[in-house]
Amino acid sequence: MLIGKRKYLKGLSDADLLLIYKKKEWNACIDELYERYAHLLFGVFIKYVKDNDNAADLLMELFGKLPALLKKHEILQVKAWLHQVSRNEALQFLRKSKKFTGVSLEENNIGHLSGNLPEEEEKEEALSKEKELILLEKVMEQLKPAQKECIRLFFIEQLSYEEVMSKTQLSFKEVKSHLQNGKRNLKIMMEQNIAS
Repeated sequence: MLIGKRKYLKGLSDADLLLIYKKKEWNACIDELYERYAHLLFGVFIKYVKDNDNAADLLMELFGKLPALLKKHEILQVKAWLHQVSRNEALQFLRKSKKFTGVSLEENNIGHLSGNLPEEEEKEEALSKEKELILLEKVMEQLKPAQKECIRLFFIEQLSYEEVMSKTQLSFKEVKSHLQNGKRNLKIMMEQNIAS
């Protein structure tokens, strides 16, 4: 049924897609908007936040909020409206973070390798990073299958949301949920293993 809906929605204009969403609240409408505009909106986020991880997170958050936003607003031009909303979200993110460093959570956890470190420290940093990567592989095996698959495709194989949705046959909402829960579970398990 979901495949049939997606096929049907592909042929519709943005305006018709919105009408159907407002009447029937099909999640497939959100997935279709994602397929049409995710690449454009990711570009907007990158332009402002200058970091792939933060841009991907902002894109996920925006599509998570989209069902409520679509019901709340009267939208004449979907593409222009989405562009404006993503720009506002990016600016809000920058205001909240005040001073944007561009350093991802993963880099903070693993540490930095800089050419200024003495040779012994560099070796220790590299060894520590290698141990964390081995541990990460080990704890990934403990994730639920859907979480593990989404994490592997998105973060390790670096596929786009659209490609992950296509490979797993999951909706945008499901992929987002598995990625968020998987990241949270990995962080908890990593911390537990490092502490023990």
